[in-house]
Amino acid sequence: MQIIENWADVCGLVTGVRPSAARTNWVVIDVLVDSIADVQSHRNLLRTQFGPTAIEAPARVASAAGVRERVRLCCWAARRTPELIIAHPDHITVQIR
Repeated sequence: MQIIENWADVCGLVTGVRPSAARTNWVVIDVLVDSIADVQSHRNLLRTQFGPTAIEAPARVASAAGVRERVRLCCWAARRTPELIIAHPDHITVQIR
């Protein structure tokens, strides 16, 4: 399968964080996505990904950024497979509500 380089700026309310079953030292961040914007010079394969969305990120990066339930998450996200969306480790921020 060919991977298409793609990134979107995705934001929403975090509804849960749990260990990834598929990747060691990664977490699944459940996000209620309410905002999606293009990232300059990249394709956006998440243009219609509003609502409940699972985004995977390295656990250490998510922890350092303060990712937890009931915060607003904004991150660059990319679709890697039809079932997998990952966060860019250098572009994860949270806002406490």
